[in-house]
Amino acid sequence: MPPVLPRLFGTLRRHLTIPNRGGCKMRYTGKVRHTGKVRHTGTMEYTGRMKYTGQTTYELEICGLKRTLPVIQVAPDLWIASFVILGDTQLVNVCAGALASRISSYDFDVIVGPEAKAVPLLQALSTLLGHQRYVVCRKSVKAYMQNPVRVEVESITTKGTQALVLDGIDADRIRGKRVAVIDDVVSTGGSMVSVEALMNEAGATIACRAAVLKEGPSYSGDLIYLQDLPVFTAEGR
Repeated sequence: MPPVLPRLFGTLRRHLTIPNRGGCKMRYTGKVRHTGKVRHTGTMEYTGRMKYTGQTTYELEICGLKRTLPVIQVAPDLWIASFVILGDTQLVNVCAGALASRISSYDFDVIVGPEAKAVPLLQALSTLLGHQRYVVCRKSVKAYMQNPVRVEVESITTKGTQALVLDGIDADRIRGKRVAVIDDVVSTGGSMVSVEALMNEAGATIACRAAVLKEGPSYSGDLIYLQDLPVFTAEGR
């Protein structure tokens, strides 16, 4: 463990409830309560969806922090609670500390993630885990890039198809390496799958996948995450 970690984790523990290896203890602010993956104490079955009844906000509690998220309509019968970690220093640091404790046992060389909201999370994780660099997958080809690698990605928060691009220099940097793929929110899994495609094209191996939140029921792949975040539909199913 890098020398800086015990001191940083000591600071973060003042803000976290940390069972076992340091993962934060999660709970919904409604009737559904769970720790880690969904574990119910009541009779309500969590399906990843909740009924939309005109609510304009959703109360999220994660790792001891509370945030009020605006509920935004993104399709004719789909609303999401908009989680924006970008610019929230406290939330970034606390969530990064919880994720760092969960992924630190995995064998990986490089932390990788898509822009833009996940970038401060990549920075904080790299600092906590003693990494000198991390790799950001961009959303368009930039003039500075050499031999960029490009794939297409779809997201429920983005209209249409969007590109995801890896600079050729970064592709060379991760070739033959094991990578941890990190995002702030995983919903349909489109961004995660596209980052993985970029890694495969560059010759990197996926060691683990992690996110702050898993949104809705769509993604079924392997994922380390801190808490579920529901999506909203008219019928709630």
